[in-house]
Amino acid sequence: MAEGSQNLGNRKRLHNMATNRIQGHRHRLAVGIMESEKNYCTTLYNILEGYKKALSSSGGLTSRDLSRLFPPSLSSIYEYHCATLKKLETRLSRWRQQDILGDIFAKFSVTKEVRLELIISCDTLML
Repeated sequence: MAEGSQNLGNRKRLHNMATNRIQGHRHRLAVGIMESEKNYCTTLYNILEGYKKALSSSGGLTSRDLSRLFPPSLSSIYEYHCATLKKLETRLSRWRQQDILGDIFAKFSVTKEVRLELIISCDTLML
């Protein structure tokens, strides 16, 4: 009987160790996703506030050229990703063992209008 309870204790301990390792892995992946989103937001910001403003103020391009280089939907995309980043940061600051991230991406879906505008802009850019 003592051997059976010892085996049970060992199995529970192994299960807990495996669970902790999985949870640690999930948390590292979540942090990686958040860091990627942060880098993407920074890049979009630099495009909008750096390149676009510099090219706009230089006077070397027409407004049509600027809108072909920087589709109007770019600001909406930036806002979408900043909102996603904020949700990720909030979730990770309160991370528990059973937390998930998929619901964040499901709640924030880009509108059909933004997607259509981006597709049309990309098609125009390719011409």
